[in-house]
Amino acid sequence: MLAADHAAPVSPHPTGIISDPHDEAALAASVGFVVVGYQADLPSGQILQRPLFTGSCFAVTPDGYLLTNRHVVAPMDTLDDPALHDLIRQRWNIDYEPAAWVFFGKDQYHARVEYVSQKFDFAVLRVFRRGQIFFRLAAAPTDPRGSNVFAAGFPGLGSRPITDQELQIDMQSDDALSLTHDIKSQFKSRDFEYTLTTGAIGRTVEDSGGERWIQHEAIIRHGNSGGPLINDAGIALGINTRSQHDDEGDAQTNLSLEISQFRQELDEHVPGLVWASP
Repeated sequence: MLAADHAAPVSPHPTGIISDPHDEAALAASVGFVVVGYQADLPSGQILQRPLFTGSCFAVTPDGYLLTNRHVVAPMDTLDDPALHDLIRQRWNIDYEPAAWVFFGKDQYHARVEYVSQKFDFAVLRVFRRGQIFFRLAAAPTDPRGSNVFAAGFPGLGSRPITDQELQIDMQSDDALSLTHDIKSQFKSRDFEYTLTTGAIGRTVEDSGGERWIQHEAIIRHGNSGGPLINDAGIALGINTRSQHDDEGDAQTNLSLEISQFRQELDEHVPGLVWASP
């Protein structure tokens, strides 16, 4: 049986709602570092926890509901492929389980995927964490053009498998069983520190599928996926999802999925959300 994570201590930051994007303690307690990987009991009795993919998330209720991108947690489906389970069982004689962890600072939580949208690129995680500070969500499309916004998240960890094939090769590598440490020890201290970039809203656009995107100048990079795009009042306007570059790779456009378009779907699956006018 796999060992369960123990809930980390509750953060000393008081319960409440984010109201200032410059409140570092509040953001550290509400913007999470997501790690997706696997966990297994080894024949030696040791527990193997291995990270494979990373992203970001943010708290949207005081009792552990978190919002992220669907593509951040999608690797869990690949990891749960029976064919991959068979390969690892034949190679290493172990059974594993896909796992997700969320860190707020260095406080570690085992995360459960509560809901995955089939229409939009978002998913809901749940951790055992009560009485925490959280974000209000924008009830209207966006702030006006030119308004300041802030992108929070955990960029910079780009050396993870990209394709299913790379994942299978990585999991079968000769050092696959050498990482018997807990998941936290496999990262540097700086990996648990969120980043915050700022810029102005350029416009809100709608793609051919009807999804609304906030185009803005707050730089987002690989690893920022799933983090919040925040306005001056601390309201989450969007989920940081992707960036685009010109042919030379110089100019970058930052795109965040606009949150109010998810309202009906979110309200059906997440109790206790607070919607606010930007």
